[in-house]
Amino acid sequence: MPTSAIDSLVFRNMFGDSEVRQIWSDEYRTQCYLDWEAALARAQAGLSLIPQDAATEITRVCKVENIDFAKLEEESLNIGYPVLGVVHQIAHLCRGDAGNWCHWSSKCVPAIQQSRCFAIGGRLR
Repeated sequence: MPTSAIDSLVFRNMFGDSEVRQIWSDEYRTQCYLDWEAALARAQAGLSLIPQDAATEITRVCKVENIDFAKLEEESLNIGYPVLGVVHQIAHLCRGDAGNWCHWSSKCVPAIQQSRCFAIGGRLR
């Protein structure tokens, strides 16, 4: 059962199209979070804030197909936002101690805001 016009098979194309819906899909949004986390790790490694091998490992696991969405839903409902659940999953997937460097000294709100910019900007190109 649709909960909004965008979810409706009848009305969804009156208020957007498949590209707009893709921007807000769980998979695309989560990949944008992952892209942000990988970029953060690479930038921090470039500044010698985290080890280069940790940044390489974090980047390796930052793929949406590695995310367990049922687990992400559960943690997001518990916490109130999805970024920390994504960070927990990628940290767990990293080999060695690289997971300890995920999201190093960062806040979740900038990750959410900048990931949304990635999502919208990437689709407008």
